[in-house]
Order: sequence, then C-alpha cells, then structure tokens
Amino acid sequence: RHTGIESPRLDAAVLLAHIMNADRVTLHRDAAGALESDCRERFQQAIARRARHEPVAYITGMKEFRSLPFKISPYVLIPRPETETMVDTVMNLYGELRRENDCPRIADVGTGSGVIAVSLAREIDGIRVTASDCTVRIVELARTNARLNGVDHKICFLVADKLTSFVIHEQSEHFDCILSNPP
Repeated sequence: RHTGIESPRLDAAVLLAHIMNADRVTLHRDAAGALESDCRERFQQAIARRARHEPVAYITGMKEFRSLPFKISPYVLIPRPETETMVDTVMNLYGELRRENDCPRIADVGTGSGVIAVSLAREIDGIRVTASDCTVRIVELARTNARLNGVDHKICFLVADKLTSFVIHEQSEHFDCILSNPP
C-alpha cells in the first residue's frame, strides 16, 4: 500500500496462493498454516518485486484470460481485458464466417502469449488458426499455452514478422479474419 499499489491485499493473496500452489479460497481457509510455512522467504521476495511495481503476472508467470490459464513471460505483453473484445468480435462474426466457410481460417499476427489464438481455438469448433510472432522464444511460449489448454492441434505456429511469411507459407490459403493486437 505504501508504494502506491492499487490492490495490495488482492495482489498479496494472489502471490501467496501462487507460492503455496493453492487457490485463494484454500489460502483464506488455512491462513494460519500459510504464514508458518517454509514459503515465507519466497513470499517476501515476491512482495518486494511487486512493491517495485513489477506486474503480478510476471512474478507468478501466469495470467488467466477468459477463464483459461496462460504462461506469461517478460517477453510478451500481459493480456488485458480489452483483448477480450477482439475475441468477442470474432465470436460474433463466427456465425457469418461459418456460413461462408465450413472451416473458418483465422490469422493472429503478433500472437504473444497466444491468448487470442488459443481462446478462439477453444471456443469455436472447426476453426483453423495460424498464429505468428517475430521470435522463436515467443512462438514457443504461445505453443506451450496451446498445449496447456488442449488446442495445439488446431493452431499452426509461425515465426514471422508481420504478414511477410504468411504469403510464403500460406500460398494456397486465404484467411477469413486477420487479427493483430500490437502494443
């Protein structure tokens, strides 16, 4: 609170739950045991990082998006609630795309952690997603998140800068929708 963190209690609870590998409900139920655990030093280190205004998602390495878990690293942006608007828009368009194409093709350019590609692959049956980003490290993180959420078989991952490699890789394909959510 003294360092200007807007939600100090919530952030502390999330960090402690992560360190103890417990959900917040269990944490509150067994709060006395939590404080006595050997996790105290790691918790204090996490609190110190948060006090320096490091985002909770970078400290825990995880972020929930549309009720799905995603691994996060400092190499990608943390998904924001506004990103859900993009997913909602495609979901609303899906009925129209489905009428035009039995297997809609979506491109997610600059996929980052893969939240858009993975969310769409989870929520829309029969969709094919191509997700790209500019480095192997970022694409591997997105691929990990696809595996974590059981949709890696529905997404083609490319290391590509913008749309340049799409033209080469997807020569005979077209996309029904091209998405990008750059910083």
